[in-house]
Amino acid sequence: VADDIKDRLKELNLPRYKIVVQVSIGEQKGQGVRMGTRCFWDGDTDSYASEMYCNESLFCVATAYGVYLY
Repeated sequence: VADDIKDRLKELNLPRYKIVVQVSIGEQKGQGVRMGTRCFWDGDTDSYASEMYCNESLFCVATAYGVYLY
């Protein structure tokens, strides 16, 4: 899943950007989950996007980071 997302983002041809994708998939068992991330980056050029999918049996969280390389 992460490779598919990364390949689609690379099609955007964003010069000098490093693309990092993280995907977490887990089983729904009535328990909670917490996720967090920290980054040291340039607020003017770097960013991220995240999306979550859930159904009765699983959850999936995908986050894509775009970090500008100076």
